Amino acid sequence: MKKIITILYSLIISLSAYSQITIKEGKDAVYVFVSNRGLSPENPAGNLTGAIIERSGDNEKEFRSLGRVQSQITREGFVKTAGLGVLKNIMTLKELKSEEEAWAFVKANPELEKYGILALNMDFLVAMGAVYKDTEAKKFKNVRYRIEYLNTSGTKEKPIDGSLALGVPPVIEKPKLKDFLETDSSITVSWILSPEKSPEAFMGQIWIREKANAPFRKAGSSLALQVEDKIVMSWTEPVKPEQAYGFYVVPVTLVGLEGPRSDTAQLISRTFTDLPQVPIANISDTLGGILITWNKINSTELISGILVERSKNPAEGFILLDTIPAVSTSFYDQRILPNTLYHYRFRTLGLRQGISEPSAYVSHQLVVENRGVEAPENIVSGHDKAGNIHITWDRVLSPEIGGYQVFRAPQGNDTFEPVSNLLDENTFTDTTVRNSRTVYKYAVKAFNFENRASGLSEVVFASPAKKILPPTPYNVESYSEPGRISIRWKDMVAFDESVVSYTVYRKEVTAGTRSSDREISVEELKKTGFTRMNTHPLAEVIFPDRTVSSGKTYQYAVTATDAYGVEGPALGLFSVSAGSIHVPVPEIYPRATSKGVEITWTDLLTPPAEKYEIYVRTPNEKIPRKLGDAPPGKEQFTDTRVVSGQLYFYSMKLRVNGQESNFGKEKSVRK
Repeated sequence: MKKIITILYSLIISLSAYSQITIKEGKDAVYVFVSNRGLSPENPAGNLTGAIIERSGDNEKEFRSLGRVQSQITREGFVKTAGLGVLKNIMTLKELKSEEEAWAFVKANPELEKYGILALNMDFLVAMGAVYKDTEAKKFKNVRYRIEYLNTSGTKEKPIDGSLALGVPPVIEKPKLKDFLETDSSITVSWILSPEKSPEAFMGQIWIREKANAPFRKAGSSLALQVEDKIVMSWTEPVKPEQAYGFYVVPVTLVGLEGPRSDTAQLISRTFTDLPQVPIANISDTLGGILITWNKINSTELISGILVERSKNPAEGFILLDTIPAVSTSFYDQRILPNTLYHYRFRTLGLRQGISEPSAYVSHQLVVENRGVEAPENIVSGHDKAGNIHITWDRVLSPEIGGYQVFRAPQGNDTFEPVSNLLDENTFTDTTVRNSRTVYKYAVKAFNFENRASGLSEVVFASPAKKILPPTPYNVESYSEPGRISIRWKDMVAFDESVVSYTVYRKEVTAGTRSSDREISVEELKKTGFTRMNTHPLAEVIFPDRTVSSGKTYQYAVTATDAYGVEGPALGLFSVSAGSIHVPVPEIYPRATSKGVEITWTDLLTPPAEKYEIYVRTPNEKIPRKLGDAPPGKEQFTDTRVVSGQLYFYSMKLRVNGQESNFGKEKSVRK
């Protein structure tokens, strides 16, 4: 593990040598690697104190200034950029006693090698002033960047250029299942990649579902570790006993770009060493064979079948006759000689190929006679309480009938296959099919005591009653601008190829309206006042709502519909206000200088600002007054009209696309 971390870390610190640009495309942004350590005026790298980033996209001829790469100068700004738990992680890594000591360590130590695995986190590198995160670049197909390093003398170094083509998939192959370990309390699973075919694999995102047809949730991440000649990603999950689980992994690059997901590994939380046995009930003498029946085995979901063995000697010589389904409750042996005593025993076959000890022995001798037979009538299909297909028919009114057998074929296929053993009763429940999207047809044959079969009965059609809901759209995002609210969500076709369309629901927010992050059915949406917005099914994953009224707030929900007309639930409700552009206001950092109060900030906006408006007030003033404006890219303003000893409160507004934002966070300083 230490060796792998060292190799990955060496990759990071070698990405920049101040003579060339290293650019990496991530899932939601493009990352420009500027330095192998944090840059700031307090701790310069040689004579370098920071860098100015410029960019041009596609056919743009001129570079546009994006902002400055420099270490966060305040604890609040550092935590906001790097993440809430970053100082606690540094405390643990460096064995410090408080977050104040951790922040002091950061201010005094810009060298990335002192932070171990934290140096592999992109947000941490951005906060340290070593990497620039460009969230706007994903709209281009090709981008060019220019870095101008700032030195201690206040001048700029010679510019450095670099370019990158976006949208190129990472060089990562599809992960393959390596091995797994199932127990009652935990499941461990691992996948492998080829280092030659997956040089960009850095980490695996582990996804899990806790029952069939349930949506997958992200369980965590695993480092892609090179073990001998393979890259291995492993995960151990605490589980509930005797429950089915599904796992898959999505490999990602260092900057979060996803590779192809693995196939789903279907596993069961059970220690497969103690398998259930067949509870022998009775043996029947028929003229066409020997019928053995038993009560249903407990925990049939843990075994894949029943092995039937037979011998003429009860002490030895048992041979395998057949392997029958785990849900079977009878076996009909027709391969016999008359007047011969046969001995039978049964074993259960575990899902992981384990075999149980033999059950109790039963013995029987058969005498064969010829009998006639006719087909059953009045075949009816229905469902049991669990939604399984349940078939019933009228008994054949003849003392010659020894039993019945049920046959099944998919709709459109005329080849019927037996799905039951010989049955004494005139009912059958099919627990071997679960896909409600497939229609099956069933027919029944009657058998006499000579084992002669009737023809197939009339056919009935049925599907399991357990509806398979399409997956719930997630990663729903919104963007509001005057006259329109645009909604975007994750395409669910990758998780269920039967998804064909989406539906957007909307409700106007009133007093008492609440948001929700749970799954909500279509029926509940309609009961609570939501209305359908799209008149036709949506094949795209974006919906522009142009019917909004300025100043009003709306709640939205998105559902998916499959090719069988089944509409799934929505994942939560979220509110959006119409009429103004919603943009974050940069956090400002005022400090007293010999010239007055200097206010600096970092431009993190997605849409470009037209200007920054600076406001100030004293403790005796309730309403801020405007000081002045700063153009885009300047990110600095100095208030020279200050009085020594006076406390001031500074704040900022933006203007974007002609719209004025709300006030940003207010900061205080005393001259």
